[in-house]
Amino acid sequence: MSLRGGSFQADVSPDVVAGVPLIKGYGDDYFILANKQHSGAIMLHQSKVISHKNIIKMDDLLKLFLADVLHDHAPDIFIFGTGKCMFFPPDVMRDAFAQAGIGFEFMDSRAAARTYNIIVSEGRTVSAFLFLPGTLVKHE
Repeated sequence: MSLRGGSFQADVSPDVVAGVPLIKGYGDDYFILANKQHSGAIMLHQSKVISHKNIIKMDDLLKLFLADVLHDHAPDIFIFGTGKCMFFPPDVMRDAFAQAGIGFEFMDSRAAARTYNIIVSEGRTVSAFLFLPGTLVKHE
């Protein structure tokens, strides 16, 4: 059987842990979780979804979450969605996760959303911070 000219979609979220939010959809300027649209960056930690509309710079992000994620029920892995383009996060961020023994992955936000759902479906403890997929993050 050949699949020409079409698209294929699959639900990567079956049989997940109850109460863990999944990313059901996204566009350049939104994420959809639990049938609610978020129009800003989002943080997923400890079964909570926190919307952060005002964060567009790395300095803002570092102040916001490093202490919370590293010290409040640390996950097995943390996924960082870097927006429209993938870039290397600051050394201070990578070093903090390494010292805490938390796996740290970074990728563009579309890939990060998909990866987050897959890790949740594996039953692993994961937290994430995702800039909107269409955002060009200021990371100077």
